Amino acid sequence: MVRARTIHNLSPLHVTGRDRTTIDRLWDDVGADENESRAPAGLLRPKQGVTSMPAVRRADVTWSGPLLTGSGSVSASSSAAFEDLPVTWASRTETADGRTSPEELVAAAHASCFAMAFSGALTRAGTPPDRLSVSAEVTFDKVEAGWRVVSSALTVVGVVPGMFAPDFRAAAEAAKDGCPISQALKGNVGLSVDASLED
Repeated sequence: MVRARTIHNLSPLHVTGRDRTTIDRLWDDVGADENESRAPAGLLRPKQGVTSMPAVRRADVTWSGPLLTGSGSVSASSSAAFEDLPVTWASRTETADGRTSPEELVAAAHASCFAMAFSGALTRAGTPPDRLSVSAEVTFDKVEAGWRVVSSALTVVGVVPGMFAPDFRAAAEAAKDGCPISQALKGNVGLSVDASLED
């Protein structure tokens, strides 16, 4: 019988260094506790005394017409991964009908950022995941102050050999709080994560 490993250093309340939580350290020296060549390019923070260029990514939008009846297109200019995706007000507030929306793009950003943060934390803790399946549901709703992005709900199902479900959930909470996109949304958008191990 393989004994599951309990993860002690992923608790959001675990203090390391000079009163810095695991959340604060989530992106510090990614790969430092493993072979750095395995860390994805661009995730390694510079060591002291070493300068690095900030990563800048660009998207471009063209919009024509009034808000309610007009339409636009959005392109990923930095990567050229997608081009001229249609976007309308109706695709935000009614049905997508093959068109994207700012909220869908935020959902993609949040899900992918969380997956990277969670994978990195699990790997540094000695339990690298075989697979993490992540989704994010971003809600755009009309509240008293007007239309707002009100929440981003993450769901993750993982295959992580040697890990108990409670440890997996605790680690997911820490990654949810610490990933850079969560940090960008924090304080304005309700954040949650539903984490489970695949049976």
